[in-house]
Amino acid sequence: MRSGNESAFVSVHRAAVKLGVPVEWLRTEAVAGRLPALKIGRRLLFNVAAVHQALQDRGRSVAGGPDRG
Repeated sequence: MRSGNESAFVSVHRAAVKLGVPVEWLRTEAVAGRLPALKIGRRLLFNVAAVHQALQDRGRSVAGGPDRG
């Protein structure tokens, strides 16, 4: 996956780092349906740009945007 590709899906760990939020919080919010995620088997995958937008829509500030390294 290319890091500049905003349509790419990443693991919960990578999404949490890019967004500057705790892994468990991100997982909990996704499982509860409050954040967009793709569930494949037991894995959760995230589109960082979509999660960032959802968090902005909720009024929550995040450490980094979708292009953060």
